[in-house]
Amino acid sequence: MQRIRVPQNRHGHSVELRLIKVLHVIGSLDTGGTESTLANLALAMDKKRVENIVVTLAGYDTPLSLRIAASGVQVIKLGMLRPKWKFAFGVFKLVSIIRRLKPDVIQGWLHESELVATVSARICGIPVFWNVRGSQMNWSDFKWHLPWVIKILARLSSIPEVVISNSSAGRLAHEEMGYHPRRWELIHNGFDADSFTPHPTTRADLKKLIGAVEGEVIVGHVARFHKVKDHAGMLRAVGIVSRRVDNARFVFVGKGVDMQNPAIAEAVRAEGIANRVHFLGEISDIPRITAGFDIAVNSSYTEGFPNAVGEAMSCAVPCVATDVGECREIIGDAGIVVPAKDPEAMANALESLILARDEERRRIGAIGRSRVEKYYSLEKSAEKYVSLYEEVALKHVSAR
Repeated sequence: MQRIRVPQNRHGHSVELRLIKVLHVIGSLDTGGTESTLANLALAMDKKRVENIVVTLAGYDTPLSLRIAASGVQVIKLGMLRPKWKFAFGVFKLVSIIRRLKPDVIQGWLHESELVATVSARICGIPVFWNVRGSQMNWSDFKWHLPWVIKILARLSSIPEVVISNSSAGRLAHEEMGYHPRRWELIHNGFDADSFTPHPTTRADLKKLIGAVEGEVIVGHVARFHKVKDHAGMLRAVGIVSRRVDNARFVFVGKGVDMQNPAIAEAVRAEGIANRVHFLGEISDIPRITAGFDIAVNSSYTEGFPNAVGEAMSCAVPCVATDVGECREIIGDAGIVVPAKDPEAMANALESLILARDEERRRIGAIGRSRVEKYYSLEKSAEKYVSLYEEVALKHVSAR
């Protein structure tokens, strides 16, 4: 087992640190951007330097949790979310797990999990990290208890060794909510350019799947159904575009995004776009579907660093995205950024790319892939996490 030498601790004794053990705490491993980011990082981190263990507050398996477990990363399910009375018992259970596994670092992901991780870490005397993701949050868009959780976290925000944000906008939003940590670190989401990559046959495969013909442009939207993803505004933009051009098809991918969803069905009916839209629901092969798009869209009105944008850019697909979180910085010249909650502006941007020549879309897409490789690779992101964990773990060992 690899050991890392520390010259000496405060008592003048040399110290050796074993492989860094990191315990990640997250609500669940359902489909979502944060959940996918954690999974990708856990699989990408150097296993000679870090041992990752993932604890979910939920008590059930998901495709993502099974994927992580199959790779050799231990996944522990607390089952403390349902019913609510199990919550307190879950904290005691997590404390027991921490004492048994003796991690060097505890990493909380998202607000509720950060609260549970912080209480448990303090009881056990283990350094804790937080990871904030969103920005521009409107309380009415989320569960009723979230504002209270964030108020508590703001008061506790000097406890974590480091608060990691995946966007500058996310840090600013949390500072405005009262966060005052000892240290902030900006680590952007990273993308696996080997998995998310252009593929010569994917566009033809996707066109065949939805019945598109030669010359039709496929516009793709990947997001679970949630108010902040603004599917309603996106479908209005589709209606506007469909009345102007006749060579575009729109593909929607994500949990809850189908015609069984009353909100989706009503919007499709109201806009008269049933013959233009295709709903694939929740699917596992996101890289191949994304590589089949001619244009990718993000319509959210609150984000930190949207994975769907980085994934599309990695597949060399030009993007249209709302001006939220880090989108403007991420995209650069690899697409068009428009105001949030503005279907007309979204439609105008989409129309310009739909009417562009194939060569122009390919040129823009190539810029996007180059930006991912240069700034947003999974390897770079994973290395930043590992280095940060090592730094804090070494500091705590040498101080003993």
